[in-house]
Amino acid sequence: KGAMASADSRLIQVMFEKLMSDLPYKYNSGGEPEEIPNLTYEDLLDFHKKYYNPSRALFFLYGNISLEKELDFIEEHALKNALKTDQIPAIAKQTRFTSPIELEDRYPVHEKDSLEEKSIISFGYLTCSIENQIDLYALMLLDNILMGTDGSYLKHALLASKLCKTADSYFETDLSESPLIFILKGCKKENRDKLFTIIENAFLKFTTEEVKKDLIESSLHQLEFGRTEITGDGAPYGLTLFFRSALSIQHGIEPENSLVIHSLFKKLREKLTQKDFIPALIKKYFLNNKHLVKLTLNPDPNLLIEESDKER
Repeated sequence: KGAMASADSRLIQVMFEKLMSDLPYKYNSGGEPEEIPNLTYEDLLDFHKKYYNPSRALFFLYGNISLEKELDFIEEHALKNALKTDQIPAIAKQTRFTSPIELEDRYPVHEKDSLEEKSIISFGYLTCSIENQIDLYALMLLDNILMGTDGSYLKHALLASKLCKTADSYFETDLSESPLIFILKGCKKENRDKLFTIIENAFLKFTTEEVKKDLIESSLHQLEFGRTEITGDGAPYGLTLFFRSALSIQHGIEPENSLVIHSLFKKLREKLTQKDFIPALIKKYFLNNKHLVKLTLNPDPNLLIEESDKER
């Protein structure tokens, strides 16, 4: 409930629900507050029995250790008496839209807040599969070039238009297929089409004009450095490697595909020397991509009250 009181959480939840309507990501990962009271203890036990079987566990060992000794320990204490079950099937691919979706929804605000220029306008694209690491990193690079700083080409154009007060992007790379979402706050809802035109014009510019080499190289360096930094995310490095490889295994990909770094960036650099690589990428995932959600969230001071009444 605390999460769903946040406008950002609401926006991402609605976007995931619409962009990935065929996939598990459409569900609120924390549980829908109004559904939680319907859960029973028996439901919990059944779910645990079905999905939390030891034969479905993933074991990850890291460090200068005796592999045989550790595997013997796991066998003795976890797997010896476990009943084998079928593996959970891989997540299906999302069926692509034949045309973009346009919708309006609400987000909660305090009653005393002014509602003037408080709409949040968002444009979400479903892009490539996690299996396609080259395109995934190329899109991360493009997102950084377009939206990385206030001076970045697209972000600067959006802010300079005075049609929004803030402009940000959210690129989720840990799902089976990656959504890229542009989030514009402090808007008037009637300006949605004007803001979308600015985004489209930015994409068109990068299909006809060559991106500066130093801009590409600095963004590449930033991405590669972030990937190789051992203390970057505050977690033990072994745990970081576990999350990367486990993510691949969950999606039916060989784990080493997510552990390679320098060879991946070498391939990406080679691709980026091709003049048509970035234009083709933009056309495929943005300009010609019909799998697009145009979402407007409008402020509503009564929303939380309505939901609390409904829950009661």
